[in-house]
Amino acid sequence: MLVARISSLDRVFGLQNLLILHRLNGMLILNFGLTHAALIIFSTGWGNLPFRWQHWPALVGGIMLIVLLVLVGTSIFRQRYDIRDKLWLRFHKPLGYLAFTGIIVHLLNVSESYLDGLPRLTVYVIAGCVLAMVGSRKLARLWSIRRTGSITGLENVRSSAAVYICGPMPMMQRASEDCRALGFLEKKIFRERFQL
Repeated sequence: MLVARISSLDRVFGLQNLLILHRLNGMLILNFGLTHAALIIFSTGWGNLPFRWQHWPALVGGIMLIVLLVLVGTSIFRQRYDIRDKLWLRFHKPLGYLAFTGIIVHLLNVSESYLDGLPRLTVYVIAGCVLAMVGSRKLARLWSIRRTGSITGLENVRSSAAVYICGPMPMMQRASEDCRALGFLEKKIFRERFQL
């Protein structure tokens, strides 16, 4: 949620600070999850862990702990193992949403503490706020693309930016057509032919 590009958060904290908070938050959540699992294992022992479908909320919690391990682990080691940003983001975002949803499902169903009252209401309020913030951002972006046929913010760039295209002729022709379709001025589209 911290890096969902919500403009009010960007203005208050700045994107770089939000990225730092996002990473710190992920590590804290993972540490809380690991501590939670360790305390349960130490108190009940391995033999009493509920590995049956009738205890599905506990299984959801275990699966979400694995998802958190994957999220934080790949975030830490992606540069060391040269995982490309686009590839990493392609699974990081959906897994992040899955982890958030799974943790909420786990909280609301694993214990009688969350059956009613203030704890349940607190979880609903937090989940609702996150859903409203992220959902409104996604809907605003979708609405902007449908309404204008372009991505928000590109309008200011198109009128002043120059586009440089270098490559084989068919690729340059297609890229030039795409630039014109996006509204870049023809006189600011420069081509340099490259061929082996």
